[in-house]
Amino acid sequence: DFKAGRATSDDRISATARWRLDSIDTELSASGGVELSDMTTASRQRFNNWGLGATWTPSPRTNLVAQYDDRFYGPSRRLSFDHRTALTSWHLGKSRSLSTSGGEGEAGGRGTAFDLLFAQFASVLPDPVKRTDFVNAYLVSQGISPSATPGFLRSSVLVQDLEEASVAYRGLRDTAVLSWTHSRSMRLGVQPGVADDLSASSEVDLQGLSLDLSHRLTPQSTAGLVLSRQRGSGLNANQNNLQRKLSLRYTLRPSANSDVNLGFSRTLFDSFPAPYDESAVVVTLGYRF
Repeated sequence: DFKAGRATSDDRISATARWRLDSIDTELSASGGVELSDMTTASRQRFNNWGLGATWTPSPRTNLVAQYDDRFYGPSRRLSFDHRTALTSWHLGKSRSLSTSGGEGEAGGRGTAFDLLFAQFASVLPDPVKRTDFVNAYLVSQGISPSATPGFLRSSVLVQDLEEASVAYRGLRDTAVLSWTHSRSMRLGVQPGVADDLSASSEVDLQGLSLDLSHRLTPQSTAGLVLSRQRGSGLNANQNNLQRKLSLRYTLRPSANSDVNLGFSRTLFDSFPAPYDESAVVVTLGYRF
């Protein structure tokens, strides 16, 4: 339910069968079910859905996933590859899925800084709950954003094609995250009277490249640098834009529950008809309880 446009809903139930082939380190899956949806029609209608998938795990450090589903809006698919070493985590992904919020779709968005470091610490903390808390605390202490995904103004559910590649390095005192994303988003169904970035164009294309570097100065303080480049485009020339940004930050943790962040950023935004430059100094104080 968006502020503008009509409210929509989708209810889905399915059953999945899985076959484990230990001799080739592979798991196969097949699913089938039904869903009731009014996202593409004026009233709720019944649709059948089915899917096939395969996961190859030759070692605890490597994972390859392929999934295909037939949904009410057409094909949904995901192909992803993940690998980690003692000091690095790698991710490649390509997907087409339903996106109901401001982030990536159901099948995408697995190459964030959180995801990469979550995989990196798997051998140290096997318990996923404890590892989640540890990774979140680690990101805060390093001043690294868990996810930095470019977005745009939207007022409806979308079908999104997403490509992503990312790698994270974690050393004794240094952390680096390099990520690239390319998404193409299309409105699902008709939304009359809605004014957003898809009103003037049937699709919006976004590309983002970012490098996040962090160096631990002392056990309680870190310094960081972020370089990013984001390009947006649509079928309308007025929707084309380019943003380049440099950010410097200093993070101090006076106690286990508090942190202080001092940052400086310089942004260059090229867009017609209103380009702009921006310089900013930001100070944030945080306390967790």
